[in-house]
Amino acid sequence: RILCTICVTSLWIQRSRVVHQGGRVSQENSVSEFRQAAGRHLRALAKRERRKPHTMVQGTRLLLCLDMYDCPFMRHHSKW
Repeated sequence: RILCTICVTSLWIQRSRVVHQGGRVSQENSVSEFRQAAGRHLRALAKRERRKPHTMVQGTRLLLCLDMYDCPFMRHHSKW
């Protein structure tokens, strides 16, 4: 659900940039912007969940998954 919202928001921002500022959008830049925004939001969610006693384990797992996904090997071999 979070990623769907981020996707729509990113597309809207890109559209506004093209329409109002005469910018250009490439698939590569679009994917990069989406990944950065998604990473920020998911990392913030994980940190918030780690502070709550009843969701501490889930927050820790999410942070560990994000750390694995951000490692150089995964960045190099990622399809998206």
